Amino acid sequence: MQPRASIVRGLLSAIIAVALVSAGAASAAVKKKPAPKPAPPVCYLVKTDAGSVTDPSLDITSADVATDATRITVVFRVVKLTTGTDTTSPFGRQWTLAFTIDGHLVSFNIYDGPFGAMASYPGQAPVFDTTKNEIRFTTTLSQLADASATPQIQNKKSVLTAFKASSEETVEGPDVPGALHGGTLFGLQQADAAQSAKSYIAGTPSCVKVGS
Repeated sequence: MQPRASIVRGLLSAIIAVALVSAGAASAAVKKKPAPKPAPPVCYLVKTDAGSVTDPSLDITSADVATDATRITVVFRVVKLTTGTDTTSPFGRQWTLAFTIDGHLVSFNIYDGPFGAMASYPGQAPVFDTTKNEIRFTTTLSQLADASATPQIQNKKSVLTAFKASSEETVEGPDVPGALHGGTLFGLQQADAAQSAKSYIAGTPSCVKVGS
């Protein structure tokens, strides 16, 4: 007959061994669990059908917006972009992306024509990328809030929605500091328009590179 102490030691050893095996199995199970895949970047908040507009620079295919901690960028994509004076729209062009920020309406207008490129809000000079057929414009969140008299966008909180993209053949006027704000003097005809009920949460990864 084994002494009581020997029996107790044997039982304790068996319990410890079972516990170690169980812990190892649980650890292995945790390690095998795959990491969640990152959400795909947001893209094509507005999409339109191409081919229904005479001026290919006003024929919008899609539009997007993206933000980082301090800036916001809007993008228009068109069928074929030309810049400056063009026989198709000789007096000027305008592209507009309007949307709400937590219920407050803003409208980004980009102009191009005989008097050069301009935007409705202060910020970087508009980019007319004839390689990618894109029109891009970037401003800071604080500049947008001041110019549009709306609350400043808060990353991870503010919701941008009710998007409407449009383009228009216009008569463009010059920018004369202190006397005349350049841009569209009056519209000739709306070329393209589309709207979307999609939403964008500020700061969400996007196919748009902010500041580009």
